Amino acid sequence: MRKYKNTNKVLAFCGMALLLASTFTACKKYANPAPYFEEYGTIEVKPSRRILLISMDGTDGAELQKIAPANIMSLIKTGKYSFNRSPELVSTVESTWASLLTGASSTTHGIIDDRYRPAPSEDDEHSTPAYFPNMLSRILDIKPELKTAVITSDAALNKYLIEGDHRILVSNDALIKDSTINVLTKENPSLVLVSFKDVETAGAAGGYSASVPAYKAAIEKTDAYIAEMTAAIKKRPNFNTEDWLIIVTTNRAGTVANPKAGFIVASNPALKEGVLTKVGFNGMRFGKVDMVGTVKNDNGLYDAGSNKDFTVQVQMKFNVITTYPRFLSKGTALLSDAMTGWTMLQNDGSTWAVIFGGKAFGGSGKNQLVGTSVGNKGWHTLTFTVKTVGNTRIASVFTDGIPGPTANIASTINLSSPTSPLRIGGVEGTKPYSDFYAADLQYFNVALDPAVIKANVALKDVTKHPNYSNLVGYWPFDDGAGSVISNKATTGYNLTVAGSNAWSALGNDIPVSRTEQILGDVSIVPTSPDVAALCLYWLKIPIDEKWGMEGKSWISNYEIEFLKK
Repeated sequence: MRKYKNTNKVLAFCGMALLLASTFTACKKYANPAPYFEEYGTIEVKPSRRILLISMDGTDGAELQKIAPANIMSLIKTGKYSFNRSPELVSTVESTWASLLTGASSTTHGIIDDRYRPAPSEDDEHSTPAYFPNMLSRILDIKPELKTAVITSDAALNKYLIEGDHRILVSNDALIKDSTINVLTKENPSLVLVSFKDVETAGAAGGYSASVPAYKAAIEKTDAYIAEMTAAIKKRPNFNTEDWLIIVTTNRAGTVANPKAGFIVASNPALKEGVLTKVGFNGMRFGKVDMVGTVKNDNGLYDAGSNKDFTVQVQMKFNVITTYPRFLSKGTALLSDAMTGWTMLQNDGSTWAVIFGGKAFGGSGKNQLVGTSVGNKGWHTLTFTVKTVGNTRIASVFTDGIPGPTANIASTINLSSPTSPLRIGGVEGTKPYSDFYAADLQYFNVALDPAVIKANVALKDVTKHPNYSNLVGYWPFDDGAGSVISNKATTGYNLTVAGSNAWSALGNDIPVSRTEQILGDVSIVPTSPDVAALCLYWLKIPIDEKWGMEGKSWISNYEIEFLKK
């Protein structure tokens, strides 16, 4: 363990100057001229940035807002905050802590248990998963002069953060608070990380709700601890030359089976109160990085079978016009004719197409229908339907509501693909991947009539669709952050994204199904990985793109408020 050192080169230099001045005065009869130090010039003392990072493990953002504990609400008055921080897909204690500390989401870092090592991919158990160092490791590598302290009652977390200069493992939250105050009073840390457990313990025992007395009491008690710690910061002898960012958040909310939205508060005396909100259209860019979204287990809901009617519709904006990459499918890999199911792809550099079936079930081969041009890089609505009538199975494609080719695909025999998930992005067997934004992916369990398709291409409210009762999957792709694409239909399943997320605030570059908005404020959807990015930013450690961090240091959007002139 390295000890903190208090060195001050300015004081040492000034002391030496005074000593020399007194020596020369004793030896000379004449008055000395005023000293002039050309090499050093004027010394400007800049505030040293420091962080107190507090996790109230197990705190549900919505329930915290109902309780409105006094000290957290006081921090909000000088901070940016959200009571709706996006939940992580994998919400074990260890996975959520890894998301906070590595800047990567749970679907990317792969950590699930107290070994804090990434698990092999479900698709390839023999693969070597990527390892994402935690932010204390980054700090040690790049700015080892910055001292860090960790105070927790979690032995596994304490071990995981072995790069911390001062690690304190105690048995309960009261001792965590006392130890933190001791560090803030007697030591000189740049980052202090604190993990409180009482809220999680109360929630696990009786429920994560403001209506549960023990849960509410645990939040209020921890809030009182926060008041004591912030008071300790203000009593530091050099507080006036320090610039503290206090982050209060939670590693997770809800349970492993039912994760909930958390919260985050980033407070600094110079910041103005502001809630973090999503503004305009926020889309995920597929193809810029290797990633794929899937509905891994749909219990047969999206399996096309041998005689099911269905409709698939999606709004697409292709960023690169290329040939043959698949971008949406529910079927096996496209290997010659030996496939089953269906797949949508960019066709010949400007058009798009759907391929059905193949020989997997004894069919005569694949069937392909080609839509019209989507080569202008604007938004387009792509739709196809499949309808069974007697011995025929008619497939039709539509571009922006305009009917295209139609064909009888009964010769494919069966489109069933029970082991192949509904998949968007890096579709199996396709490289390079198609580069695009998607919005309003819809799956109906009926073949929509052409007139209905044309009339509802620009529908703003999907609940007004004449076949809304047949909508079994609706993914707007406007979440703005995280790895979970929410299903907004009354039935169906969420879609999850594996790989480094690439959300972008597209403002009013929107599909026809969206309404233009008056834009002004920055669009921010906070996530767990943001915490590491915020800490590194505040400590002036540049984030290398090669690190693959998904977190955003969104506090940089408010530099006009806190940067000293």
